[in-house]
Amino acid sequence: MFYIGLDVHTKQITVCVLNQDGKVHQRCQVREISQLMSFLEQVGEPFEVCFEASCGYGTLFELLKPVARKVVVA
Repeated sequence: MFYIGLDVHTKQITVCVLNQDGKVHQRCQVREISQLMSFLEQVGEPFEVCFEASCGYGTLFELLKPVARKVVVA
């Protein structure tokens, strides 16, 4: 199981993937939601996602819901 945190901004999304022990497994930055979704397809294990509520958070939530085991908006 992985735990993924997203820092969503207008021009980029920073992604941090933690393993079960809370250690950083992978980090990256993408510029578009489509790139984020492609990245998440490659994770290879079940994962949960958390991100901060901001403009458009509902749309992102709906995109993540089918691919993540759990989505939390903080």
